[in-house]
Formats: sequence, structure tokens, C-alpha cells
Amino acid sequence: MKRLWLLVAFAVVIFGCGSPQPDQTSQSQAPTGLRQSRPRTAMPDNKQLLAEGINHLQEAEIAEAIKSFDDAIRANPLDPDPYIILGQTYLRLKRYDRAVDTLTAATRVAPDRGDLHYLLAVSHGLMGKEDKAKESARRSMELFRQDKDEENFLKSLALLQGLIQSE
Repeated sequence: MKRLWLLVAFAVVIFGCGSPQPDQTSQSQAPTGLRQSRPRTAMPDNKQLLAEGINHLQEAEIAEAIKSFDDAIRANPLDPDPYIILGQTYLRLKRYDRAVDTLTAATRVAPDRGDLHYLLAVSHGLMGKEDKAKESARRSMELFRQDKDEENFLKSLALLQGLIQSE
């Protein structure tokens, strides 16, 4: 179990849990360091709330950031981006249960996003839920393969192999 935790923590460090900058375009990097494979759309109010949340994070105002991301989700519940950033915030706070809840909701909104399933795999892994972590890692691999996104496919494959080897 200890090896699993170290492996998943290593994956988070290597692949990152960064947040996008407020001025990013829809073709930019995903917050995880994984390149997005699908275009994103968001309402202007939603983008403003995301930008405010990111600014709060940069100022270490965590409670305010979480509130901004929650407000962004309420403003446009079909946009997966606030879920992703909120999930990553919970990951950084080591609130893995909240990260799983948030990212699971995101996969209902955007089930075809490999980066969401990758983050969900990391979150499950950090919680010690190896079977769910492997399931999410496999799903992210499938989606990246369908999108012909070799770079992210290989990252998901490495995560899955690490989860399997830690058994």
C-alpha cells in the first residue's frame, strides 16, 4: 500500500496538478500538464469566476478560491473546467475524497475527456482505491487512444503500469 501511495504521489509530482492561467485559450494546456484533446467552451461569467478563483489560489486564499469555483459550477454546470480546477485544489489540500467527488461529477458532464479520468485515477490512487484507480486510468488511456493523443496516452499507460506493479 505504501508503494502505491508513493507511486501515485510521484505521478502527481511528475505530471503536475497546476492550474491554467486566466488568459488561456481553449487550445492551451490542461491544468494537469496533459494537453487537452477536445475544445472547451464556457460562458463569459464562468470564465470570470474561474479567473477570480485562480487569483485567489495565487494569493493563498483557498476558501475564497473554492467558493469561486463552486460559483462557476453553478453558473455553468456543463463546463468541466471549474470541476477540474476545484478537483485539483482538493488534491493539493490532500482532500482526496472531495477531489474524487468533484472529478466524478466532471466525468458525468464530460465523459469523453481523458484528462478528467486521469485525474480521477490519481485521486483514487491517493485514497488507496486501487481498483477504481486502475479503472479510471484505463478509461483515460482509451480516450487518449481514440483522440490519437499519444503523449497523454503514454502518461496514462505509465500511471496504470505503476498501479499494477504496486500490487
